[in-house]
Amino acid sequence: MENISHSVVGLALCEVVHRSLAQERSQDQNKLRRNLFVCITLLSANFPDIDIVLTNLLPAPLGYLLHHRGHTHTFFYLLPQMLFLGLLIPTVWKSARKLLKESRTALFGYLICLVLGFLSHIGLDSLNSYGIHPFHPFDNNWYYGDLVFIIEPIFWIFIGVPLLSSFRNKWIKYSWATFLYTVPVALSIFGYLSLTWVSLALLLSSLVLVFQTKFHRPYGFLLSFSMCIGFILMQHDGQSRAQTLYEQQIMHKQSINVELALNPMPTQNQCWMFVAVDRIADTIQTTRGVLTLGPSIDKCPSAFVNMSPVLTSSRRFKLYSVDSVKIAHLSSLYQNNCFFRAWMKFARTPIIQKSRAWDGRFQRGTTVENFSLINLDALSSSECPTNIPPWDMPRRDLLI
Repeated sequence: MENISHSVVGLALCEVVHRSLAQERSQDQNKLRRNLFVCITLLSANFPDIDIVLTNLLPAPLGYLLHHRGHTHTFFYLLPQMLFLGLLIPTVWKSARKLLKESRTALFGYLICLVLGFLSHIGLDSLNSYGIHPFHPFDNNWYYGDLVFIIEPIFWIFIGVPLLSSFRNKWIKYSWATFLYTVPVALSIFGYLSLTWVSLALLLSSLVLVFQTKFHRPYGFLLSFSMCIGFILMQHDGQSRAQTLYEQQIMHKQSINVELALNPMPTQNQCWMFVAVDRIADTIQTTRGVLTLGPSIDKCPSAFVNMSPVLTSSRRFKLYSVDSVKIAHLSSLYQNNCFFRAWMKFARTPIIQKSRAWDGRFQRGTTVENFSLINLDALSSSECPTNIPPWDMPRRDLLI
């Protein structure tokens, strides 16, 4: 997920913890405790993305593909991150260190915020189609949620609007309110979001804001999280129906589906982008398109529906491209090219054309210039890469 969602979730968790605990002996201590909780939760909710500094360990694009959402996004390596960050804050913040020594309540809440912040990062990143491998070193498989678009304003709204009740600085409060009530609407007008769903979300979250403003206790924030969970469950239902629609109306009758990467358009569960990998005899076929669970694909956000020239269309779906590669060619590249072999540790829906390969999940329009693109000819004179993580190939079965 993008860092706005990570941040608002972290801030709401901080408020839940702070408001659930007994207050400190003085108002100044209580204010300090809240500021400390805000700091540690906001940092821990975003800290695993520090793995971006590791991308230079491998030549592009392998560094980003294999090290982002890598070791720092695993439960095992959350432990040293928690230890480092948990000790760093009181080391550099003298008054916070004194509070943690004097108050067991503050220390308990601090540790809870630290843990919840890191776990929220893993939880949110597990929801989309990019994937994580959280159980390394015991399990190196990739796991994909395929439930939530990587930029999801529903989370901003459901959690961010009730957070307005907790901001003391008026400039920050009004700036954040302006962002929340204008940006999603503007994105809807420009065809990126569903205005109906955005309007409903703003209405519901505004009611929660009014409710939360009347209470010091965290009831409104808990209600916000409940709405987010309801949204995720709604996405899960849409995911199942989208998979059925693909199998019944789009998939070639003589093919066997190997992989179906689904990616919902943001704010709703009716419209889905998909990349399907099917086996037809001795060929792997990768199909990109969009589909709708509603009455017409033209009712979906136009910015996503019209992102590519249409190859084939119907009332319920549009196909953008169909790319094929012989299994023998795929296997030969894997055996003879170390860069391609490393790249396949990431590629879930590979598309290969001549000396270039990319993951179909990230192609927009006719151009294939995206962060997953690897040019094998350009790397032919380089030495084989080292520092390759041990992730399992998402689709080893394509080579057989």
